[in-house]
Amino acid sequence: MWIAVLLAFVLFFFMARYLAKDENKHMTELENKRYLENPLPISINEIEVNTPKETYNFNVVGMKYRPISTKKFIDNLEGCEPVTLKPEPRNQYDKNAIKVLVYDDAKMKDTFIGYVPADEAIEIGQIINDNPCYKASVQNVFCDLDDDYFSISIEINY
Repeated sequence: MWIAVLLAFVLFFFMARYLAKDENKHMTELENKRYLENPLPISINEIEVNTPKETYNFNVVGMKYRPISTKKFIDNLEGCEPVTLKPEPRNQYDKNAIKVLVYDDAKMKDTFIGYVPADEAIEIGQIINDNPCYKASVQNVFCDLDDDYFSISIEINY
């Protein structure tokens, strides 16, 4: 008698699992069908609003005053790295100064590589204030550690 109850229980358990798998398969097929009927959850107008429309390019200055560890970091930059532009209103030399920071994976923090040129700082400050979703990235890097010469161009998309 116990064997029959145990056998019925095992049979019930496996049938329930089989039916659950079949139900999950059916739900996945329904979700796929719904996605194919309406693949974009947002409208084209929303995409256009979030797409950067303008760019601004500048060259970083002040890199020769950075420590040797930062210069070696700059020497290893390849381009396309994201950049953070951080206004520095308490800078003793220029209240419009903007730091240029690049994330260093090894240190797991941003590395200060230089500044936005003083004659472009007001305009770039306005761009980053008016466009909080701006994206800035390294475009070109030239580094000569022996001659202490550096050139980095940055592109801002907003």
